[in-house]
Amino acid sequence: MKKPKLFLFLYTSLITLLLTGCYHPIKKYLVNLEQYPNLVITNWDILESQDEIKKYLKDQYTLYSAYNVKKIIFQEITTSNCQRIIIEIFQTKSKMDAMNLYRRYSFINQVTIGDAGSESSGFLAFYRGEFFVKIYIKGYLKNSNEIIRELAKQIDIKLKLR
Repeated sequence: MKKPKLFLFLYTSLITLLLTGCYHPIKKYLVNLEQYPNLVITNWDILESQDEIKKYLKDQYTLYSAYNVKKIIFQEITTSNCQRIIIEIFQTKSKMDAMNLYRRYSFINQVTIGDAGSESSGFLAFYRGEFFVKIYIKGYLKNSNEIIRELAKQIDIKLKLR
């Protein structure tokens, strides 16, 4: 008699967990902030329809659609001083699309992240396979590029293991 009740409890708990959004496929791409106690994830989303992507990209939609962007994973991290770190992961249809999109953002300062990566002050971009990643800071953050590099490495590992 107790086994059916336990099974029913586990089954309803799993359904509740899935319906309330505690599990979402995007979470596997979110960065881990354990080593940064002053940073908090304040927003994240996954944009899969072209209408959602167009609304998010606004004027830049035409540019990105030329590179066959089919999904955007967005994450916002806020510091204790209210600066925002924006992470955008663009999934394209092919590695060539991601590479060509990356080339628009490549800088002189190359970094060994992804298949190719580069950075400037408060900004880092790289691509891995069919994914193009952009991380940038709105506002001033001490050691910003060091933090951005660490976040980019986390994302790169997750993309490599997917």
